[in-house]
Amino acid sequence: MKKLYLSEAFSDFISVCGGSEFKVHRSVISARSKYFEIVCKGPSKEANDQKIDLEEDEPQVVRDMVEFVYMADFPFVRESETSNAGTVEFTKERMFHFAKLCIVADKYKVTGLESMACKQLRGCLRNKLTSVLNTWDASRLLVKPIQDDVIELVEFVYTKSREGTEVRSTMRESILSRKTRAH
Repeated sequence: MKKLYLSEAFSDFISVCGGSEFKVHRSVISARSKYFEIVCKGPSKEANDQKIDLEEDEPQVVRDMVEFVYMADFPFVRESETSNAGTVEFTKERMFHFAKLCIVADKYKVTGLESMACKQLRGCLRNKLTSVLNTWDASRLLVKPIQDDVIELVEFVYTKSREGTEVRSTMRESILSRKTRAH
């Protein structure tokens, strides 16, 4: 599958997103996504044009989703996300990226992606919330930016996702488990 993904040979469908085009194979994306199965099968403009515009989504998020569809995995840690010491940087951008992946996984019904992205999001939240708890007494000034990031993420997730999704459960459970440990 990796060779097929990288070569784009025999691709027969295009996903367009933010100026980027992802050449894919209908048989592959339909097998991993209920949404794309319906789009590719049905009598629709997208099926006829063999092209879909995913304008609401970010190109990097769609790229990771497509890579996951082909490989059932993707590099969760890129070189740009590691420090000089080789440790993973748990940045605000990283948290939001995993949240966006959870949301597109639900939106396009990509089997397995939401769970995998939620697992990574849980790790980011654990790191951020542990930082808040560890620095709370030392300096409230250090906590405010981290706390603001988490609040912004909660607002984003609850604005962009549906009720009952795994990403909402992940947010709720991560925050509540940290809150209980703080007391």
